[in-house]
Amino acid sequence: MFEKQKQLLVDYGNKMIAKGLTTSTGGNISLYIRDKGVMLVTPSSVEYENVSVEDIVEMTLDGEQLSAKHQKPSSEWRMHAQVYQVRDDVNAMFHSHAVNCAAMSTVGPLPAIDYLVAFGGSYEVPLTGYAQYGTEALAKNSTEVLKKDYYAVLLRNHGINTIGKTLGAAFTRLELLNFCAEMYIKAKIIGEPSIISKDEMLKLVDVFKEAAYGISDDE
Repeated sequence: MFEKQKQLLVDYGNKMIAKGLTTSTGGNISLYIRDKGVMLVTPSSVEYENVSVEDIVEMTLDGEQLSAKHQKPSSEWRMHAQVYQVRDDVNAMFHSHAVNCAAMSTVGPLPAIDYLVAFGGSYEVPLTGYAQYGTEALAKNSTEVLKKDYYAVLLRNHGINTIGKTLGAAFTRLELLNFCAEMYIKAKIIGEPSIISKDEMLKLVDVFKEAAYGISDDE
């Protein structure tokens, strides 16, 4: 079942690698088939180039594995499942170790270096406290932020989560925010960056809905 949707996860995993948004087996991707109550998630410890449709795990939000019993779901599956439980407008999530976002996660949050930061859902991309990978604590840290209408969160000393109605929307946010993180890092080398005001950014948040400026809503 869900062959088309599983293929999308395979394709986006390869796209993350091709665009330098993760390395090796780092990060994970999920898609929630809300009307069926089934979450599709990438497998644990398999390099993206080697992931096939048969490796994508079907599971319930409470952790029951329904398919691909030869694989384990990503160790971060709770982080995905909890978001789908609290956000009925969200069906897709990327967890990425994109190097610019990972660097920002050591010093964040990511401020409004560019108007594109507003695609994260607020005037900045917030930063969680630290928690070990694959733990309930990490899932809770992420969900505490993402349940508040944000579309992105930095995980301290780890990486970034981006969410959306579709995989296309969540992936575009990942690309844009990684660009903003790189812009901020490079600007800090030159001097002290100019930051867009909170009031101005909140106006942009209202303007930038999912269907705007290349945030695809049509999968």
